[in-house]
Amino acid sequence: MISIGRLRATLLIALLLPGGAARSQTAPKEPPTRVLMIGDSLSVGPFGEMVAHYLKDRLGKGNFALFATCGSSPEHWLRSGPDYYTRCGYREDSPECQRVIDFEDGKRPPKVRNPKVEDLIEKYQPTILIVQLGTNWMDPLMKPQGHEEDRFTNILDRFARAVRNSSTSVRQVIWIMPPDASAYSQKVKQTVDSLILNVAKKNTFWMIESRKLIEDHYIRGKTGEDGVHYNKGAAQVWAEKVALKLDVYLGYVSLSRRLDGLDEQKNHHAQDDEKPCAAHHIAAD
Repeated sequence: MISIGRLRATLLIALLLPGGAARSQTAPKEPPTRVLMIGDSLSVGPFGEMVAHYLKDRLGKGNFALFATCGSSPEHWLRSGPDYYTRCGYREDSPECQRVIDFEDGKRPPKVRNPKVEDLIEKYQPTILIVQLGTNWMDPLMKPQGHEEDRFTNILDRFARAVRNSSTSVRQVIWIMPPDASAYSQKVKQTVDSLILNVAKKNTFWMIESRKLIEDHYIRGKTGEDGVHYNKGAAQVWAEKVALKLDVYLGYVSLSRRLDGLDEQKNHHAQDDEKPCAAHHIAAD
């Protein structure tokens, strides 16, 4: 007998997923879900680590890849955008290899070139692209002359055309919007949210509105130290909320499953055949 809870979860997914209610039992079998995630320093840090463990556990490590570059914004990921080299952190977690390049003993990490999302899509053929970007646009908007809305809108439109069109494998984009940050004004945070929500509406992206998910505002010394980045505890709260949304979006009925036992998962994955990455993105100083 099917439980009421399981039936409810199945109906919820059918309503939320495009075309879910109209699928028939004779529909052709869909290819496996493959996820590519790109992000900024928030994904270089513990949030990215936790979401990577969650998605590898759900999908299998062969169906997931994460690339995150400190300081990056949507334009840096586009072939049509500027080449960007970070000196503040980089995370790569792919079927081939895993590595994190970060500060050590206060020493700045080596310069790393930001990959281009079109190249990553061609290589990994994801069906879902998860984007965790937008926070680094808040800095220029905080400046007195920071009227960048038109330029950012143009970048987002180009980004949407590049990642999901008839020539790519991407069926859907899930955008994880910036979480709260005390370093920026409410007006600036709302501006960035509005820019991302507008492009999402035009392109039917699925959204995860991080600031609405997390009840507590960013508090320096509790959430993190600089008003922007999240410590491990605060990152886990955020990651758990995001995981619940991803459960629905990715079609899983286990809606109540969280990231409990992260340390056990981390130890389990550490025993897998993970390999260090070659230094092909590292640039000479």
